[in-house]
Amino acid sequence: MATASKPKQNNLRNALLAFGFVGLMLAALAGGKQALGAKPGDHCNQTDDVFTCKWGAVCIGRTCYKSCSNDGDCPSGWTCGTTDVTVETQHTFTRDKRDDKERICFAPKH
Repeated sequence: MATASKPKQNNLRNALLAFGFVGLMLAALAGGKQALGAKPGDHCNQTDDVFTCKWGAVCIGRTCYKSCSNDGDCPSGWTCGTTDVTVETQHTFTRDKRDDKERICFAPKH
């Protein structure tokens, strides 16, 4: 009876190890993006999907902007507003473009 449960325990252990490995890889990717990604105001590359901007920022016109949903998400004196963007998606042999809107923080007007 003990030998019948051993394969089940090995399968469970292997599944948990695989799940842990995938989780570790996702955490490393997220940490890499946060560590290596450009911060708002810095130059970014719209064609590089991995390390473009830090989390919470979006690359528009080769500059990172802080994403927001209201003024409280922005630095003091800045406002959250909507801007028009063109989103490009690269597939294996094709590239799709579509117009969209992004909510980003805008600097105070002087």
